[in-house]
Amino acid sequence: MNSFLTKVNQTRVYNDPLIDEIYQDFLRISGFNIEGQDSTIKLVEFPYVFDWRSEYIGESNLDNLNDLMGLAVGMWDDSKIEVYINHSDWTLLDQKSKRKLLYHELLHDCFNLEHVDSSCDIMFKRLNSCINNNLDDNLSRILKLALHNDDKKNIENITKMITEEMLLSGYSGKGTIIYLDGGKYAGEFKEGLFDGKGTYSWASGSKYIGEWKDNASNGQGTYTYFHGDKYIGEWKDSKKNGYGAYTYANGDKYIGAYKMNKIHGQGSFTFANGDNYLGEFKNDKRDGYGVYTNAKGDKYEGEWRNGKQNSQ
Repeated sequence: MNSFLTKVNQTRVYNDPLIDEIYQDFLRISGFNIEGQDSTIKLVEFPYVFDWRSEYIGESNLDNLNDLMGLAVGMWDDSKIEVYINHSDWTLLDQKSKRKLLYHELLHDCFNLEHVDSSCDIMFKRLNSCINNNLDDNLSRILKLALHNDDKKNIENITKMITEEMLLSGYSGKGTIIYLDGGKYAGEFKEGLFDGKGTYSWASGSKYIGEWKDNASNGQGTYTYFHGDKYIGEWKDSKKNGYGAYTYANGDKYIGAYKMNKIHGQGSFTFANGDNYLGEFKNDKRDGYGVYTNAKGDKYEGEWRNGKQNSQ
């Protein structure tokens, strides 16, 4: 890495006003505070291919991998933002791909985010996937998930005990209430109801941490199930609704859209054995256009109905 930085800083730095435009959009959407940090984004010619290209042996196409076109040197170093983009690759990209590449590297650098399996996520390793996605919306959703953990410590340190009588009287504020069945809520109340940020722990071992409205999980939240499953994402009236990521205890993982507790809309389901389905879902089943790729690389691309391939 030091050798690379020495050589790259001896090469010409190219100017493209789009770099600063995308960077400013990133700061605006993410709310990232750059105070006290040195900020460097350079468009240069990479002097050689990185050593980690060997990690991608077996990939059918190396040309669209983000990490071969950009480098986030400031990742895990909170004193600086330092990103390099390979000029030769940059000139071949359209404006949307340029935005996606720079968002990807800035998320590495500013928020220390790693790659994810969902091909429709900005943090997916390959640049040319899900090219029709709304990138600004995708960025906002990623950051909601990534920053959600920051609220947990503050919520769980609330010690003021609340009684059911106080709730009946319309208590508003912060506190903790313990129920006879072993359930426990710690968080914010409004007019006697769970409202704001809070944690509910069930006697079974399940736990929800996140946003509440009118005694129901509404907004962003994390539900950890007693059997080992975990969901991080959006909720409506205590049902998974919107965008979220569900990790199963057996190793399966789904990232995508939900509607009233059902997998419904566009999403990516990766099985523990390496198989993946990317496409449309309806009522928890593959339904609509989708691509199923097994661990060996065999692929079916086309229409699905009620969970089955529809070849007609």
